[in-house]
Amino acid sequence: MKAEDRQSNLISLFADAYKQEPEEAIALGDFLEGIECGRWKTPVEKVRALASTDPEKYSKKKRDLPAVSLSVHCLSRERELSTEQKAVTHRGWLQADFDLKDNPILTKAEDRARMREALLADPHVHAVFVGPSGEGLKAVVAIPADLDRHKDAWFAAEAHFRDVHGLTLDKATKDPMRLCFVSYDPDLAISEDFVPIPVPEEQPSLAPVVTSAKAKIKASDLQPPTAEEIAKMLSHIPPRPEYETWLKIASAVWSVMGMLDGARLLHQWSPEERDGEYASKHKARLKQIGIGTLIHIAKENGYRPHRQSVVTFAKADGSQGRAELPYAQQDNDAGRAEFFVE
Repeated sequence: MKAEDRQSNLISLFADAYKQEPEEAIALGDFLEGIECGRWKTPVEKVRALASTDPEKYSKKKRDLPAVSLSVHCLSRERELSTEQKAVTHRGWLQADFDLKDNPILTKAEDRARMREALLADPHVHAVFVGPSGEGLKAVVAIPADLDRHKDAWFAAEAHFRDVHGLTLDKATKDPMRLCFVSYDPDLAISEDFVPIPVPEEQPSLAPVVTSAKAKIKASDLQPPTAEEIAKMLSHIPPRPEYETWLKIASAVWSVMGMLDGARLLHQWSPEERDGEYASKHKARLKQIGIGTLIHIAKENGYRPHRQSVVTFAKADGSQGRAELPYAQQDNDAGRAEFFVE
């Protein structure tokens, strides 16, 4: 696809982070021009003034700014709707956020300027600008226009920017529906010479720890993850996933935590859109879902467990085996946990 064709592809502009339906469809080129020419200068500068003086208030006020779904065009962001009902179309872009907290090399203005030039020279980058905070950098990265491979493209981009530029990519943009807030940056720079980042057909996986047969282990033999460990797992998962995934994650957390403590962790991970949203869903939680579901989803998003338990189990030939397994996955019907030890 030619650069001008990609630029004219429509993405969705929302009035603020709370709206579920877009206010308008906007071409990427017009969105970038708006950032450069000051379409949103006044509200952005008011919010930007809070970034260094009152970070908590800044975070709240930022959500009142307009925002685009930079990777996709859609008709809705409602969790309860399917991808087809939301009419999601991938546009071949990845929002690459390089936050200051994860990239201290961007602290000084002169260092940010040098990195801006380096990113603009990158063969996969179309545009570079500062976000509403005025700190860190954002890049618009060309990726394959394939919704099913968006997460694979994110992993390819993560490795590329880490290895080539020494930058840490924000994990939240694994979600193709992730919003990108409007900004003001008269120094926004654009490259017309770019190609989509190559995405391997298969992502590399870690080698298995042990080799054995299927093992049945009492759940009481293994310790469930702590609240701190659950919070770490959640931090690897992009907030605002599809409704079905969101309910599975919440149910997994509640399988080992009380309603209030679990809701508190869930809110820190993906804030409620309406007061009491998590509490109202507790009664509708999926009781067959255990903590293993959260571990599985977190590992799909790059989480690797550190604390493991050594357990014994019966092999197919009757002898005993030993394995290191992360945490317990409670089967709520039988009171036992099943693991496949590979």
